[in-house]
Amino acid sequence: MNKGLYELENSREIYKKINDEVSVQKIGFFKLDDNSYRIAIMLNDDITPEVIKKYSFGIHLKLEGDQAKFMPDGKSYLSWDFQPELHTFNDHKYIIREVNTPVRYIKKMRLFLYNRGKYKERYGDNIFITRVSL
Repeated sequence: MNKGLYELENSREIYKKINDEVSVQKIGFFKLDDNSYRIAIMLNDDITPEVIKKYSFGIHLKLEGDQAKFMPDGKSYLSWDFQPELHTFNDHKYIIREVNTPVRYIKKMRLFLYNRGKYKERYGDNIFITRVSL
């Protein structure tokens, strides 16, 4: 992460704004062990911890085929939402989410912001990433 995810094989360039305060530059996926992953989301350089502490970060997954069995009953998506903290590595700013999951392929991933805590209101735009292999 010190190099801004440039050398990470399983990463994507995004360069999209969610709102006036938060932009996603890149996203990277690190395999920790069989079912554990670290998702690193590189944000705009000028973001501050105070801004991040205002929001929860939504990560919703659409799965298909044999991966659909990992969706919760009665839901059309899998949620990896979290309350992020800002991390800095060599002037690159990240939020990081670790997940334990048997999922290996994601049809569509939606990134978004909402009020801190229990969902009441979404802020800004959605960012969609398609065809993600873990």
